[in-house]
Amino acid sequence: CPSSCGRLCSMFGRRLFSLLRSEVPSAAGGPSSGLQRFSLNLNRITLMGTVMREPKTYTNQETKKAIVYVSLATQDSNKDEAGNWVNRSHFHSISVTDPYLIEYINTKNVTKGTVLFVEGMMNYKKIKDRKTDTDKIVSEVLLKQFHGTMRVVVSAPEGVASQTPEDQEDQKSSEYVF
Repeated sequence: CPSSCGRLCSMFGRRLFSLLRSEVPSAAGGPSSGLQRFSLNLNRITLMGTVMREPKTYTNQETKKAIVYVSLATQDSNKDEAGNWVNRSHFHSISVTDPYLIEYINTKNVTKGTVLFVEGMMNYKKIKDRKTDTDKIVSEVLLKQFHGTMRVVVSAPEGVASQTPEDQEDQKSSEYVF
């Protein structure tokens, strides 16, 4: 394993690295020496953050299956030009379609203020904005069956209010239409 692979070898091992670097015979034959690169694709997002709103359950009108939406906030910090620490918050939409994870959300009391570890797939979808009556492309982390993980890291504190009036207004204006 060359020294340039760094963390890749330590994370996945030498065997996978050699598989990715090797060339395999081409099925078509082609003008080159009959070899093509072997490639793998991976669509995986890992987040750990705080639930910002109460999870909402909807039923897809076409498939009649439940979907739970969770709003998750993560933070990072870095220094600006003046040398001061600046905190930035990032907000993520999590869509859960796995029936086992939906049950997990309901039984583990995932509420506003809960810290979650989430692994899923990046997904883009078109939604209709009810205010402007236009289509928007939004990104979300999708946790579908066999392609997602969710774990409660820290439960929400007892004194956290379930929702403020501003949260309720925000949710009314950003409902998803299928």
